[in-house]
Amino acid sequence: MPSRLQRALILLAMVLCAVLIADAAYRARGYRAGTSDFDDFHRTVTADLLARRTVTPDHGVHNYLPFFVVFMAPFGLLPMWLGCAVFVALSLALFALAVAIIDRRLVPMPTGPWWLRVAVPAAMVTPFVVSAAVLGQVSLLVTFLIVLSWYLVETRREFWAGWALSLGVLVKVFPVVLVLYFLLKRQWKMLAGVAAGLILLGGLLTTAVFGRSENLRLHREYWRQAVVGHGPLAEMVKIQQVKSTSHNQSLPMVLRRLLTETPAVHHEDGYHSVNLARLPATDISVIGMTLKPIQLVYLGVVMLLMVGPCWTARHAARRTPLDRARLEFAAFTLLCLVLSPLLWVHYVVFGYYALALMTAELMCRIEAGRRAVAGRAVWFAWLFSLPLLGSDYCRAVGVHLWCIVAVMLVLVVWASRVPARDEALLAGVHEASENQKGTAT
Repeated sequence: MPSRLQRALILLAMVLCAVLIADAAYRARGYRAGTSDFDDFHRTVTADLLARRTVTPDHGVHNYLPFFVVFMAPFGLLPMWLGCAVFVALSLALFALAVAIIDRRLVPMPTGPWWLRVAVPAAMVTPFVVSAAVLGQVSLLVTFLIVLSWYLVETRREFWAGWALSLGVLVKVFPVVLVLYFLLKRQWKMLAGVAAGLILLGGLLTTAVFGRSENLRLHREYWRQAVVGHGPLAEMVKIQQVKSTSHNQSLPMVLRRLLTETPAVHHEDGYHSVNLARLPATDISVIGMTLKPIQLVYLGVVMLLMVGPCWTARHAARRTPLDRARLEFAAFTLLCLVLSPLLWVHYVVFGYYALALMTAELMCRIEAGRRAVAGRAVWFAWLFSLPLLGSDYCRAVGVHLWCIVAVMLVLVVWASRVPARDEALLAGVHEASENQKGTAT
């Protein structure tokens, strides 16, 4: 039976969800009256997809694959206030399901209290959940799809796990970094599922909707505008004030704000900078490319941050114990955020699995009498960073980005301490199993 505290916390969560759904419906009574992102999605579906069988950036939707508009079409068939309410309700319900799956199947089960294992990690992402719901964004849906994908991996349904991951990538591209993880683990069924999903949903379905020539044009335009035009290296040298300000805590923009004089915080008297240094703007030729010093710094930082997760995940899946695999995968979910050229507040909800796993692992370590000093420090640092969301200066220096990096590094260290299975021992077990089968026949 649930305890009184557990029932009270669940009731509080349900009340919050009801308020968010009602708020979304009330403010979405007319265009530009409420959830700005869902407004854009709804207008693109109604004015472009349903009316002209195309997608244009005229209504605010850009940097999305063509499949995304098809995915949002059912909500566009409804009046905007109703579509927004249904979308937010579905997003919150699927995120709640993801929380339940993680708690029951995807983390170790310490003997500590339920509220510490579940309620605290949920509270650690509550501001980001609210942000996603208020904006009508897809971050909650994508988080559910990635959790579902890992659940299917753990239950040995890897091909369908690949389908779930491919759907997440088609809706929001930054989880594509997880494909690298499954390449390192040599999980070919999973990768086959990803390829099948991308081809059937992102290729054939969109061709059926838009037509062959228009679908090819839309994908070329996406590559030109989103991948090349809005990639991290391109964004770092653009003269702009929207993506360079404190609302975007992505690694390229945080480095740009810290190392160059960039408009970061908006005030009545103009924009303020938070730079700690001022790198020169001279061009440097590297391997046939012309780069700025800040771009070279970014590439160096990215390579350093990728070393740990990739090196830890180098062993094939059959050599990786489950507790190590979970830590590796959780670290890669955070690497998705670190490598994303954009990191708006609502993106951070994607780190929920890593936070839930870190909390459960910390509880198990403390119960076993281990100190886990670094893990505790990072865990409390994340909690203390939540009120700093209200500070433009703290967001400008990337407080939450550095918390993401710190959690990722802790998970990498913990994973590296779990020994991989011995290849010779696995071969011996396989040979013994084959011999036993031969004897039986």
